Amino acid sequence: MQLPAGYEIRELSNEDFFPLFQKLRPVVFEQTLDFNFRDALNESERASLHELHKRTAGLFTCNLGLYFEGELVGWTFGRQETAEKFYMVNSAVLPAHRRKGLYHQLMMAMMSRAKAVGFQIIYSRHTTVNSAILIAKMKAGFVITAMELSDSFGLLVHLSYFTNPTRTKMLEFRAGERRPDDELRKHLKL
Repeated sequence: MQLPAGYEIRELSNEDFFPLFQKLRPVVFEQTLDFNFRDALNESERASLHELHKRTAGLFTCNLGLYFEGELVGWTFGRQETAEKFYMVNSAVLPAHRRKGLYHQLMMAMMSRAKAVGFQIIYSRHTTVNSAILIAKMKAGFVITAMELSDSFGLLVHLSYFTNPTRTKMLEFRAGERRPDDELRKHLKL
């Protein structure tokens, strides 16, 4: 699937991306009641968090901007969480540009970059009522792997995509959706 005419996806540095994200995030998420936990921290806690954040500076990050005729109309960004896990932090398409398959294109571009780097698991977190995104991710091969109660966002579902097909089969077996085949029996030493 190709992007519609006039659209392009660009990889952006943190310095270029985050000011744009901060400006447009309220437009996309105007109905949400997020709690920014940083606002509740005292100076000492903020300083500690800042120092801890600096320790993660060498981890892999990726910011993709979706542009229409040179103007940012969507994005996805993520970061390395562990040696095997990439976290897709946030994605959005401005309302006037929805229903054109653009979210899918952004998601696939990010997944492609994360796979190319070598991540084994690509995951994201979503509110349990965000049906459009949950369905889009599950159609792309993501599966539910956890639930989380977040003070910032409420009840979240974790969706994970396993880049290795054997690990995907093992997850399906563990969830009760697949009988072990010869390959899985070998790995399970059955």
